[in-house]
Amino acid sequence: MRKIWGLMLVVSLLFVIPMNVSAKEYSFVESGFTTDGIYYELYFGIYTDDATLYASDVVKVKVEWIFDSIIVPQATFYYTTEIDGYPYAGNLSLENYVFQGNKTIATYYGNLYKQ
Repeated sequence: MRKIWGLMLVVSLLFVIPMNVSAKEYSFVESGFTTDGIYYELYFGIYTDDATLYASDVVKVKVEWIFDSIIVPQATFYYTTEIDGYPYAGNLSLENYVFQGNKTIATYYGNLYKQ
């Protein structure tokens, strides 16, 4: 009987203790205009935990583009950035996109590799 209560306690604690598996928040990177004259904003989030980030040459990221127009975003794009002084680059794939009012929000996901 004690084993059952102990097991129930452990299982219930697992649901209460927060786990650090969520992504970091997006950070504003830049804004500008596309070649078609559409205003955009770019946000960047690292989805690799800090310990892995310093030990690895690959970083999982999400990039969010917000376009001030209704468009169908491209399926992939090549992205470069600098993380902790090191250049990273890679192809990101469109995860999803939504229309909100007169804006298109496109979310891309993928791996960036240390150059």
